[in-house]
Amino acid sequence: MKRTLSWLLLLSFVFHLTWELAQSPLYECSIDMTRCFWICLHATIGDVGIMLVLYAIHQKVPSLWKMALIGTVLAVVIEKISIELERWAYLPSMPLIPGIEVGITPILQMALIPPLIFYILKKHR
Repeated sequence: MKRTLSWLLLLSFVFHLTWELAQSPLYECSIDMTRCFWICLHATIGDVGIMLVLYAIHQKVPSLWKMALIGTVLAVVIEKISIELERWAYLPSMPLIPGIEVGITPILQMALIPPLIFYILKKHR
């Protein structure tokens, strides 16, 4: 169990930080890359926290599709709240989901990375 959690934390950190940095040019922070890196690092820590919650759920509901759905819903809620509270802002280049006006890339992040990590963990047990 400890080994699985260690791998979960490591993979989550690497995958999410990579994604955060890759999508950062779509956010206003990209004007100052040093500041942007620290924002991405902070966001990654939050992403890892979300992964821990999803891991606990995944123990009871071991479905990759359900993890993708739950991750998507969490991402939409977090993005809506964060944009509303002005915790971050998109540049005009960020593709938005019509109707809910949240960025596509953070939603894809939580729809794709959690199931991928759980799949990797299952294969390497």
